[in-house]
Amino acid sequence: MKTRAAAAAAAVPARPGTVAPQTRRHFLRNISATLAAGGIAGAPQIVSAATLGRGGWFAPSNRVAIGVVGANSGLARAREFLRFPQAEIVAVCDVDERRAANAAADLARARKGTAPRLFKDFRDLFAGAAADAVIIATPDHWHGIMGIAALRAGLDVFGETPLARSHAECKAIAETARLHGRVWQCIRRRVTFRGFRRAALLVRTGILGTVTHVEIGVGDGSATDPRAEQRARAAAAAPVAPPARLDYENWVGPGEWRPYNPVVVAGGWRRVACYGGGAFAGLCEHYLDFAQGALGMEFSGPVKVSASADYETVPPYDAESRVRLDVLYETGVTLALSSDFAPGVRFHGEHGWLHAGCGNAAAGDDVLGASSPEILARATSLETEAESRRRLRSGDNIWRDFLACVAGRGRTISAPRQARRSATVWQLGRVSALTGRTLRWDARKEEIIDDEGADALFRPAFRRPWQL
Repeated sequence: MKTRAAAAAAAVPARPGTVAPQTRRHFLRNISATLAAGGIAGAPQIVSAATLGRGGWFAPSNRVAIGVVGANSGLARAREFLRFPQAEIVAVCDVDERRAANAAADLARARKGTAPRLFKDFRDLFAGAAADAVIIATPDHWHGIMGIAALRAGLDVFGETPLARSHAECKAIAETARLHGRVWQCIRRRVTFRGFRRAALLVRTGILGTVTHVEIGVGDGSATDPRAEQRARAAAAAPVAPPARLDYENWVGPGEWRPYNPVVVAGGWRRVACYGGGAFAGLCEHYLDFAQGALGMEFSGPVKVSASADYETVPPYDAESRVRLDVLYETGVTLALSSDFAPGVRFHGEHGWLHAGCGNAAAGDDVLGASSPEILARATSLETEAESRRRLRSGDNIWRDFLACVAGRGRTISAPRQARRSATVWQLGRVSALTGRTLRWDARKEEIIDDEGADALFRPAFRRPWQL
């Protein structure tokens, strides 16, 4: 009898005639072991330093071969990996053939090497790219189904935020990763920023005394480019056919079918409720993951959630633009998240407050503030990486962390086990805002208590043949 996670993963429609291959890493290690044991007659006994991974080179069995699904955001993620010599990008997949080809050419120039193989369907990449890992940089509605398929194919996953759009998908990802022994890194850069790490460490060491409440400012989920707004609205009013180079059927995939809109496909999907997540999914999860970790609630969850939201009203956009979320934990700590607060996370305790704000995100910079000089002085004294790593699981680079975990089979900074718990909070908030009701949550059973209508909205809905 299949487990729930296995049944969910098996629901991905398979390409005819494909099988999940042995991973490239296992294949190369098996060859190395055979050679070392003298198991191939006549095999040469002199092996180059480069092959062994010496002299600044990485042996093939120690390199991480990575495929990219989603050549828009995925190109930026792949470029970050290319800063590390052990990483190689071996494949690019996108439903837009031109975008995939441009991304592959860009990556080939970056490494002055052979261009990655091109794929139009992610199932073909998973079956035939000889990769160790995959970057999933697709619209949000693909994260769950595609992520589970990658895990079942023996691939480790570097995935965008949110982990997935629904609680059931997030839970299935975590269970499938555990069952198949795969590594997953969910992109949450806040947990790696220096000021955020220091703030979390200080909260965990008790410098504020008992934490009473937390305030999180997440900003506005709406875009501000007036030209893109105008183009999107014009296309919504008079739909056009998708270009021949784009497989629009597989862009929509498990999502709700809507007429093609070039601005939505290019990135505006974040503001369309059935494809993206608006302010809830697009902004909240980054901060909630950090805040729950600092509070020691990263493997638990709230007991009560209430929320409200403002929604975009001009087609094609209909997701949340501004949000307010109020959370109660069983410890008595409350958390308030709002688009009206200053960006960042502020912890309030018996002895004052501590604020982790946002500076230059591209540089990993941020701002740390406190209610007294004493608290900031304590932050400086706890600044060393050795103590930070010992006292609070963290790191300074999610790309380096992922590569290390792929090589050593470790747990990443933001693994599904805790990432799904932070996702649960905003997912409950979204349902609370839609129903206008306060929701009670059983964090142990992971169930909404005594509200069938809300529970129905909490379940995912997929377009056939895609399903969990």
